[in-house]
Amino acid sequence: MVSRAARAQTPISTQSVTEADRTTLRQVTPVFFGHIKKHFARHLSAAEARTVTGAMNRVLAAGGGRAEAPNVAESVERLRESTQDD
Repeated sequence: MVSRAARAQTPISTQSVTEADRTTLRQVTPVFFGHIKKHFARHLSAAEARTVTGAMNRVLAAGGGRAEAPNVAESVERLRESTQDD
């Protein structure tokens, strides 16, 4: 899902997400989150979800990344709460 283009004068490559990649991501996201809910989130309390989220954000930050959502802990809680209907 990621396009890579090597630069001619350096071994560094760049990556970009294409519109086709975005379309694919939009299509698979509901299935992905459905499995997260079914196999993971519904087994955690809100406090546990916050702990896991915090730990994963630290791992992500250590690798130079950043959280995708503005408030990941809130997103995890919403995901967890939505499993109560299942």
